[in-house]
Amino acid sequence: MRVSRSAVPWMVPLFAAIIGVAVVATARLQQQQLMTEVTRSFQHEVELLAQLVYESAQRAGDSVDALYALAEEQLGLTARALEPLRGDGLRRTIVREQVAVWAGFAPDAAADGYWGPVTAETRATLSAEIADADADTLVDDGVAAQLGLICTRLDLIDRPWLLCKDGAPLRNMRRQLGLGELLGPIAQRGISYAAIQDASGIIAGTADCFALSQWASDPALARAQIRERGQLVFRELAWGAGTVLEGSGSFPLPDGSIAVLRVGIDAAPLVALRREIKTHLLALAAIAALLVVLATAVALFWGFAQKRQLAHERALAARDEAQRRWQAIGQMAATVAHEVRNPLNTLQMAAQRLAREFAVAPAERGDFDELVGVLRSEADRVNRVVGDFLELGRPLTLQRERVTASEVVQEAIAPLRLRAEQERKSIVVDQVGDGTVSLDRRRFAQVINNLVGNALDAVSENGRISISHRCHAAGLDLEIADDGPGMDAALLERVQQPFVTTKAHGTGLGLPLARRLVEAHGGTLTLESRPGHGTTIRLFIPPEEDAHAS
Repeated sequence: MRVSRSAVPWMVPLFAAIIGVAVVATARLQQQQLMTEVTRSFQHEVELLAQLVYESAQRAGDSVDALYALAEEQLGLTARALEPLRGDGLRRTIVREQVAVWAGFAPDAAADGYWGPVTAETRATLSAEIADADADTLVDDGVAAQLGLICTRLDLIDRPWLLCKDGAPLRNMRRQLGLGELLGPIAQRGISYAAIQDASGIIAGTADCFALSQWASDPALARAQIRERGQLVFRELAWGAGTVLEGSGSFPLPDGSIAVLRVGIDAAPLVALRREIKTHLLALAAIAALLVVLATAVALFWGFAQKRQLAHERALAARDEAQRRWQAIGQMAATVAHEVRNPLNTLQMAAQRLAREFAVAPAERGDFDELVGVLRSEADRVNRVVGDFLELGRPLTLQRERVTASEVVQEAIAPLRLRAEQERKSIVVDQVGDGTVSLDRRRFAQVINNLVGNALDAVSENGRISISHRCHAAGLDLEIADDGPGMDAALLERVQQPFVTTKAHGTGLGLPLARRLVEAHGGTLTLESRPGHGTTIRLFIPPEEDAHAS
């Protein structure tokens, strides 16, 4: 596929944009992968902590079960030791074994019983609670818990007995093995919080876990509760002045219900990495955008330079074409001049002899002089046409000199003012500043004569022609405007070609010759016209050094 030369500059920003997008996309993909790996490592740390809680809770539960079994066994041994004793021996053993309550369920055994701290009002309630429990089972709730006791019912040989001891040691050991004590050491591993929570609230957790969201306002907790143990739901939450990464999952309680374990670790490194990645991507995007902007600027400059070069090449080609055309015209003009001027000279001499030597009747003298005048004027007109032909084809050699702009303009317009006065038309000159310009005085007068002469031909009687000029360091600007009928775009384009004219006796060479003389000075000539609004001609002649450069 062939790419046009004008399209090449615009491929630079296109390639820059493609490369920039590719670099940013690649960096974003790599950094997303990095972010995914770092996030996964944080999640893995939360999973490890959660697993530690699960395993520790399991071991704690096993330890509590063992403690209760041991307590039940100790109570059973104590009861069997007390069963055969009566009187003082029973009392000494009760004191030694630190028994709080020893009483039979049969009414006649009350005399042998020992109720310790249990008042008469609560004995029946405590007896009923223990009687309802299974034999050899530890009871530490209800009235027993209120009194700080652990109790059991033992079905011995003669009857059931109620035995209670101080429950503080067992409760202390259970508290040390409980969830609250379990989560305390975990908080020292750098986590922000750990908590076990259900719909009723926080069951156990680290010291600052009570600021966590509540069940009713956080639907994610209910979703985490129904997941399998070990499968955590991860999310980032605001915590204090920072952010935590929280993992939450189901947590079975000893009573068979399901709570939610929530473990949060400081996500500041994760947030900082994400911010750093975002900043890096923004910087890359900014650099890529800057490269595209620079590439676009280069493309614009390159395109502008290429456009100027193309325009210069076209101008050179047009100049060469015009030169060839003028050379062809010159050759034709030389041939015409050779063939026409000799007969013209003969006609002019014949007209002179007729006017000088031939005598006619006085009544016919007027017609005779008129015919001779027409003959001579038409011969002069044909001679001027031949001269214009020769001028177009002849190589131009300028005799440039430094002249005052206002002086040379007034000098060129002077003969045209006489014609304007004779035709009852006006020429107004407007000078803006003054200065000197380098030009060929004779050729410049020829340009003004052709252009203003065309304007005089275009305007009707009482018509007006305005000439304004301004000379400055950049050259000479001159504008000729008339209030004639004007021309449409098609006619305006045609009249700028050689041999095209709107005048009955015109040759169509005045405007092309004027343009050629202006361009020989290195200048430009442009026309503007609209029907009903007259015609404006603008010409510019640069300084002599600029003309040579062009």
